[in-house]
This record gives sequence, structure tokens and C-alpha cells, in this order.
Amino acid sequence: MSPSSRALRPPAVAGTFYPAAPARASAEAARLTAAEAGAAGPSPAIAVVSPHAGWMYSGALAGRLFARVAIPERVLVLAPNHTGRGARASLWTDGAWCIPGREIAVDDAFVHALLRHAPLLEPDREAHDHEHAIEVLLPLLVARQPALRIAAVVLGGLSFTECEALAAGIAAVVAHADGPTLIVASSDMNHYLADDETRALDDKALAPLTQARPARLVGRGPRQRHHHVRLHPHHRRRARRPRPRRDPRDIGRPHHQRRRQRRLRPGGGLRRGDDGTVVPRYWARAKGPPSRRRGQGGSL
Repeated sequence: MSPSSRALRPPAVAGTFYPAAPARASAEAARLTAAEAGAAGPSPAIAVVSPHAGWMYSGALAGRLFARVAIPERVLVLAPNHTGRGARASLWTDGAWCIPGREIAVDDAFVHALLRHAPLLEPDREAHDHEHAIEVLLPLLVARQPALRIAAVVLGGLSFTECEALAAGIAAVVAHADGPTLIVASSDMNHYLADDETRALDDKALAPLTQARPARLVGRGPRQRHHHVRLHPHHRRRARRPRPRRDPRDIGRPHHQRRRQRRLRPGGGLRRGDDGTVVPRYWARAKGPPSRRRGQGGSL
């Protein structure tokens, strides 16, 4: 493949989620991933979960994670689809990902093995073009492993059965790959809960993993609402308000002259009386229509 035909994925969130200047991005990534004083050396891992918000929010946590884990030359990043574009299981298949100051190559052999063993994955670029959940982690990973190669997967809208099939395919490829692979699940878990509630919910989410019962994470076991399964408010589709019923006499009338029919509903402005007639709800509270109350000395 000639250099001109390589698929280069340019930075999409540099300058917003993390610094755009190469020197500043490199220095900040090195600071965030620096080993803590007195901490033990990095440990090998099969898979980790990392947050993917802007560095000002979760960069310290992501950097601390990668400082404690041995980063091999090959990393598979699984990320959620925030944009709703592209395939449901989207795999970037060739070329490189660009971050400020350098390019990170795609592991071609590993990627094509994924396509063979995990048919759910589709070669796709649209889901990756404006997605931040992989890009924000790359400068941190390359700060710990300068020879980094990646496989980038964006997922959205999969059933539990599809997740099981995809996981089996990934496991087969990782088991037969040349050299170790680190799997990074890019997930913020939540954006808005207090620390104590977040830790309690995290424990509930991690328990099924330690028990090797992943179905409990998606409600296949006893009902448990996990915060990482819910959609964040800015990802939810806005609910539509029901349209009011139209009066047939309004057809052809200007909007400001139309009359709307008020519906009988709990707590609404109308109620049905004992004789079946529809009357304003405040009549029931005042025991009669206004004319009768005036005659009895009542007031409105």
C-alpha cells in the first residue's frame, strides 16, 4: 500500500478534550501517566476500563490507570458510539490515527483477523470520524508505549447475544495473536453522580464481572439498574409532547382563531358530574356553578 493511499484519521477533538499543540499534548500526557512515588511497577492486564472525558475531567484517572498497567505494543480499544453514525459494530481497518505531533499505526494483521473471526464487525470509518472516546486515550497510551499499534472498534445498539458473539470472536483472535494484547473498554460509567453513589454503583457493576456472570450487567439476571447502562441526559432522544386534539370547526381558520378541546384527565381542568355532564373542576370544590353561588352569597 502506498503512503498516499493510507487511511489517516485526523484529530477530531484536539484543542477541546486535550491540547492541540504537539509539545503541550505530549508534556501533559507524560505528566498524567507518570508513576506515583512509591508505587509498584506496572502490572500486565488482559483488559481495563478507562474513562474518556476531556483531560480536565478524567485525564488524571485515565493516566493513573495506564501508569499502573503494562502497555503492550498492541491495544484494542472498544468505545461507545456517541454520534449515532456508521455501523453498529464499526472497525477502522487500515492506515493510522493522527494525534498532535505523530501518527499511531493500525495493526493490519490483527484487524483483518478480527474481521474473519467476528463477522459482526464491519469495515467502517463514519462511526469514527467525530468520535472522541478512542482519540482522547491515544496520547496517554503512546506516552507509555511509543511503539503502539491499535485496533479501534466503535459499538452501539448491540443485543446481549451479539455482545457474546463479538466477545468470543475477539477472544479467539487475542489468543492466537503474535504477542500480548491489552483490551481497553472506553467508558465514562457516569457523568453526574456524587462520588459515594458512583463507588456504590461501580461495586454493583463490577460484581457480575468478578463472578463471571456478564448477563447481569444488562438485566438478564435479577433486575438491577446500572448507571453505565443508562443513557446520559444529553444522549437521550427528546420526548415529544402530545398534540392537542383539533376541533373540526378549526379547519381553514388562522392559528390564533382556533379553539382547542380540553381533555378529561386526572388533575385536569374538567370533570364529569353526577348527571354525566362535563363541568369545570372548581365547581365541585365550590359546590355549584358561579350563578348559584352568587345567589347564596358565595364569591368567586
